[in-house]
Amino acid sequence: MAIHALETPFHWRMRRLETRWYIDAYEKKHDMNHVLIKFAKIDFNIVQTAHQEDLKYVSRWWKETCLCNQLPFVRDRLLN
Repeated sequence: MAIHALETPFHWRMRRLETRWYIDAYEKKHDMNHVLIKFAKIDFNIVQTAHQEDLKYVSRWWKETCLCNQLPFVRDRLLN
């Protein structure tokens, strides 16, 4: 964990992306709490599902507006 902490400063990290790393690291410990791991995975999956639903909604909205056809200088994608 110390090496991981030195790679990127804590305040630069995206906490939700780091969650998966922490789940995997905690799961390797011999004294882990199985209930805590189970709840962490459920929470991670719920948040991921919410993000996917938001992305579907925004993507559908973007296609329906047809702004990329009306504004030639606009990129026709939501994410980089």
